[in-house]
Amino acid sequence: MGRHDHNRASILDTMLGAFVLDRIDCLPYDQIADDIAKHFPKSRRIGLNTIHH
Repeated sequence: MGRHDHNRASILDTMLGAFVLDRIDCLPYDQIADDIAKHFPKSRRIGLNTIHH
């Protein structure tokens, strides 16, 4: 994992962070954001900037 992967996971709660990290190497950021919107309530959704960092 690179430096950014650790920073990204620390910003997110454990479950959402794991969800993002499972997809980060195989999906574009906009698709990850769409998947988050499908699987998590609105209060836990994050934007592309958070996924990217």
